[in-house]
Amino acid sequence: MIVICTGVNVETRLGFNWTPLMYAVSVANYDLAKLLLDRGASANFSKGNWTVLMASCTSRAKEGKIARCVELLLSRNADPNMVDSSQQTTLMLAAREGYSRIINLLVSHGAEINTQDKNGFTALFIAVQFGRDEAVLKLLQLGADKTIRTKSGESPADLAERLKRTRIARILESSSQLSAAQPLCSVEESGSKLLQTNPECLSSRACATVLDELELLLHGLDLGHLTNIITENDISWNYLLTMDKEDFEKVTSVDCYLCNALLGLRVNQKWRKTTVITGKRSD
Repeated sequence: MIVICTGVNVETRLGFNWTPLMYAVSVANYDLAKLLLDRGASANFSKGNWTVLMASCTSRAKEGKIARCVELLLSRNADPNMVDSSQQTTLMLAAREGYSRIINLLVSHGAEINTQDKNGFTALFIAVQFGRDEAVLKLLQLGADKTIRTKSGESPADLAERLKRTRIARILESSSQLSAAQPLCSVEESGSKLLQTNPECLSSRACATVLDELELLLHGLDLGHLTNIITENDISWNYLLTMDKEDFEKVTSVDCYLCNALLGLRVNQKWRKTTVITGKRSD
């Protein structure tokens, strides 16, 4: 604030030749960043191919605070497609940090989703490399191409297998229905679709597919961490559909959001089925 009040140029170089704006967004200080921008600071300043937007996307603050700064910079025409010395974009950096909300913001403001760095990595590869499940899912939802290969010939699935990213490998395998051209179903629609599946009629392979779809649903509910609990406790699809609140509490004390969601979907599905068959609502 002293820099502004004393009349010193807002583009004054500080440590590492960064501008005050770069420092402000690197700690997700929205108010200071807005003030600096209002006083003429450049949203597209870069030092050694490191931009203000890159400094913001790699902040260690809470993602919600980072998102405000990123959105502010984008509203001031910050270019999301500039690259650093390794040809990495802000989208790749956000993927590395696992910031799915930032990924969504960048793509909605024109960030190229399938740009490759000097090694042929896209943002999807980087999310896989760093084990960022939510970022992988978000990128796939936004249309990331999982068939692109690196200069060494690897696909995202190959990389996931080599690094033993089992959960990400399952997401990649089950993501054929996720694309920018085909909007995702709502949580209720996805859950209802799963609840319509009769587990007794499924082959082992089909059952695995249903569980993969459930995993995608959990990620959509921001409950990706519960997929480990389901796997570790060997919870089958048939058992999952019959679990009540007490059963859920036995395997996790984290929360009962999944339990409430499934119970709500189950009741709603029962209501729909009864209405179709009898024309009356079930109490």
